[in-house]
Amino acid sequence: MNLVELLSGIVEETAIPGSDFQIKGIALDSREVKKDYVFFALAGAMEHGLLYAKQAIENGAFAVIYDSQGSDEFQLGQFEVELLRVKNLRVKLGYIADRFYQSPSKELAVIGVTGT
Repeated sequence: MNLVELLSGIVEETAIPGSDFQIKGIALDSREVKKDYVFFALAGAMEHGLLYAKQAIENGAFAVIYDSQGSDEFQLGQFEVELLRVKNLRVKLGYIADRFYQSPSKELAVIGVTGT
């Protein structure tokens, strides 16, 4: 899967770079990032995930998807990877993970039991 397939209809940018680059994994924790992963930087109550973008990039992230809330204070030009802004990233992250993992819930058998 590439960035276009993963983020189509989700990111604010009109053009998504990296269309020919295959994503190996996704991570919220910069310590779990490996080569060819995408790092998601969420806006937190105390700090923004962009504080950990450098570590994620050093660990192999080729792209950083970040929450637009609270990101104004960061100098984004310091990063030499693809940076994509997403408004309300926390809300959209479930859709992104579902798309990356190819909708695993569709394969689950659901059984309902009622007691009357």
